[in-house]
Amino acid sequence: MVRLAFLVMLASGLAAQWKVGRAEVDITPPAKMPMAGYYYVRLNEGLHDPLHAKAMVVEQAGVRMALVAVDYVQIPRQFVEEARRLITARTGIPATHVMISATHSHTGPELGTRLRNVEPEIDALAKGFWAKIPGLIAESVEKANAALAPSEISVGVGKEDSISFIRRFRMIDGTTGWNPGKRNPKIDKVLGTIDPDVAVVAAGTGAYVNFALHLDTVGGAEFSADYAYALSENLKRVKGPGYSTLFTIGCAGNINHIDVSHNRPQKGHGEAARIGTVLAAAVLKTMERMTAVPVQAVRASTKIVDL
Repeated sequence: MVRLAFLVMLASGLAAQWKVGRAEVDITPPAKMPMAGYYYVRLNEGLHDPLHAKAMVVEQAGVRMALVAVDYVQIPRQFVEEARRLITARTGIPATHVMISATHSHTGPELGTRLRNVEPEIDALAKGFWAKIPGLIAESVEKANAALAPSEISVGVGKEDSISFIRRFRMIDGTTGWNPGKRNPKIDKVLGTIDPDVAVVAAGTGAYVNFALHLDTVGGAEFSADYAYALSENLKRVKGPGYSTLFTIGCAGNINHIDVSHNRPQKGHGEAARIGTVLAAAVLKTMERMTAVPVQAVRASTKIVDL
């Protein structure tokens, strides 16, 4: 059973102003840390780009909410609960006003309560780092909270349909194939449709971006935030070096970057850079037609959905 928590911002008209704060904290694990994302053990062999916990805090009339994205494949419930506890203790933001999500990068650390098939020293290394993660997440919110400043907020939804592809197929023998390989003659038809929506919430020197596409482009054993890194770096080139992009993944269980209609390679940092650049362009186009959000009361509601 999968349990998902959603944080919803509700509103009623109010004459005041928004305050927004953003911060980023490095959450890159130590070398040799077991990596997540595949069905076998991978020990880290290097760093391509740093992993971050990125936070955005929104306040209106003293009511605050925090959104956090971490460059990991997942964020287990026990990490979320401890991070929320620390956030409340350090900032006063209620735990129910905090949403923490993972970008789903497949080139981050393995997280959980135990590891299989690793040496004792690697197990100790992993567990030692796991103990630090809630505090690092809380630190990102603490810094974002300290950076609260008056800001306008605008929202928009753009489209990008050239980088996402369904990965489940009906095969000609009646079975269902999952990533059946490029130009596979046994493919009958695709099973599903992509979600091309590029959702953007922009506030001052930062943005919250949501897009439905698996972050499994890079592969290998180097830590990397995958195409979310390229997205962030491209927006910094346009918006300035201090621009902070908080990326979250949409519903992408059946959506990845592999186009089976051709035989061209689609793996590695170059492909991640291409995807991140295309997505950054879509974000910038969306920003040209954003709608300003009137200043409104902030209320947070958390609901657990059993799937």
